[in-house]
Formats: sequence, structure tokens, C-alpha cells
Amino acid sequence: MLPDIAHPPSDRKRSWLYYNMFPSLAFDTYPDMIDCFQILPSAPGKSISRSRSFALPDARPEMRAARYLNMRINQQVSFEDVKLIEGVQAGLGSSSFQVGLLSRKEARVRQFQNMIRQRIPVAACIDPPEPGTVALQNRQRASANQTSAAQ
Repeated sequence: MLPDIAHPPSDRKRSWLYYNMFPSLAFDTYPDMIDCFQILPSAPGKSISRSRSFALPDARPEMRAARYLNMRINQQVSFEDVKLIEGVQAGLGSSSFQVGLLSRKEARVRQFQNMIRQRIPVAACIDPPEPGTVALQNRQRASANQTSAAQ
């Protein structure tokens, strides 16, 4: 059981909350600590994961036990995330992969993808544009999108 903690509001004393700053930064807040993690691309198909946990000093045995269990849970989730990402990456490299939108269940990732396509219309292309034509294609697609929206 989590020991009494003075600093969080009473409605947050037993809450685990998650805040994401797309595309690759997240903050997880718990009654006993805060985690911050970031995923950075390092090469095609590869990335680096950076994370850090922060907590106020509290040497009570109950708090030490709570933090230990919290970290154990988060380590298991991180392990599952790595396996999931490895599977997704393998799927992206397979011959059966088809370009398309993500599942509607991934609402925040989908929202981020839509923001990219709105600001960089050529990002909606399945095939890459010819070198040197990105700016022209962006202008043409933006103009076509504005015409469609006006109709």
C-alpha cells in the first residue's frame, strides 16, 4: 500500500497519469515519482531510448517498497514495448507491409500524422517524390486541398 504523501492533491494520490509530447517525449506521473522518457532516431530502423525518474526524498520503508514495485512494473512495460517495437519494425521491412494509416485506436499518433500531412502535403504520398520536386508538389497539393475544402 502506498504510504501517505502530502504533496499531490487528494484526487491524484492514487493516480498514474501520462502526458505525451509527440512525436517522442513522454512524462508519466505517479503519486511517488515522475518518469520522463524520450525516443530518438539514431539510424534508419534504429532508435535510442532515454529515460530518467525523479522523486522527492523519502526513506520510509513503505515508500521504498512502493517505488521498488513501481519500477518493477515499469521495467516490465518497457520490456513489452521493446518487443512490440521490434515486431513492428520487422513488419515494416517485410514484403507484405502496405503503407497506410494506423489503426483508429492509435488516436494520438493518428492526430500527429494528420498534422504532418496538413503541413507537409507531400507526406501523404505513398511513393516518394522525384528529387527536387518536393516544394512544388507541396504547393500543388496544398492548393488542391484548399480548393477541395472550399467546395
